[in-house]
Amino acid sequence: MKKSMLFFLILVLAAATAFTGGSNQSASSSNVTSMPGPMGKYSQPITLHSARTIDITALVDPNDPAIRSFTDNRWTHTMMEYLNIDLKYSWVAVDNDSNTARWAAAIASRQLPDFALVTNQVYKMLLDSDLVADCTAVYRNYASDDYKALGDDSILSQLIFNNVQRGLPLFSPAYMNGPFLFVRQDWLNTLGLKYPVTMNEIINTARAFQQAKLGGDNTMGLMFSANSGDGRLDGFMNMYGAYRDYWIEINGKMAWSNIQPQMRTALLALQDLYKQNLINQDFAVTTADLANEYVASGKTGIFWGISYAPVTSMTALYDNDPKAEIIPSMVRGLNGEEIKIQIGGVSVGKVFVNKDCRYPEAVMKMLNLADYLCRTDSYN
Repeated sequence: MKKSMLFFLILVLAAATAFTGGSNQSASSSNVTSMPGPMGKYSQPITLHSARTIDITALVDPNDPAIRSFTDNRWTHTMMEYLNIDLKYSWVAVDNDSNTARWAAAIASRQLPDFALVTNQVYKMLLDSDLVADCTAVYRNYASDDYKALGDDSILSQLIFNNVQRGLPLFSPAYMNGPFLFVRQDWLNTLGLKYPVTMNEIINTARAFQQAKLGGDNTMGLMFSANSGDGRLDGFMNMYGAYRDYWIEINGKMAWSNIQPQMRTALLALQDLYKQNLINQDFAVTTADLANEYVASGKTGIFWGISYAPVTSMTALYDNDPKAEIIPSMVRGLNGEEIKIQIGGVSVGKVFVNKDCRYPEAVMKMLNLADYLCRTDSYN
């Protein structure tokens, strides 16, 4: 299903779902069995303990083996089937604050899980307590070439202290931080419209959605937020060749994007859409939570967003309306031409590996596996 492929695209590499069980996708055995690289299966099952924070918006169903719980799902099944790794959890926290408190207590008692994706704050606590494993050899010998290609030495240096790599990196490719265009495909089908590509097509489609009141009396043709990954202004501005809060190169020199003529053109276009009432009138003060609600409640048909940001809102939308379907596409220029989009740099999540972990290479194998499944589209 297209919805499943969307979740595959925006979840797998952006989050630590490879070892936290957050994805509801499954591996295709025909592809995984011929997988290249250092991903050999253990001859006997091994057990690794991790820790995580629950995403209370994630969909679980005790009657569905694929998403039975946060610790019993297709991802945990995949790790067992193809690597013989049995994932357990030392704790599952309800929010980041309680998770940090659990880590503080675990550090004090030295009762730590084998590995986990941790925040910078927790990573520093673990590092200062000399509890993070030396993973220099593990990364060198077990990270696949494709996984290594996701980052570079400058990114990896965030984990290197005194020439020793402490823990493992969870790379987030730069393109994942760029804007995508999201459109309600089911609304297009209802009105017999094609997926919009040019700016004129996007505006006309938004107007048609609004006039048909497909999201109710207060349908938003376009939804924007100055404070959220849903409704990003930069995707809209990029179509005009404008880049928000960005240093760009012009004639060999660095220049601030917000004062370029393209930005003025984009802002005037935004103003015109506001006057036509085609966008939410509160966009300047629309918080991330409110933008999420607008998508989840089915009030908007088109918005720009960071690749993985709409996961929560779209999950809620599909729960509310099983017939809903949102399709993403790359951002193009005003006339549909290829353009340079605005992205952040490659970021790295810090994967803590316990100094006392018996199988530190197993953590790297799980990262390799998740990367392989994503790159090769090995999903049912």
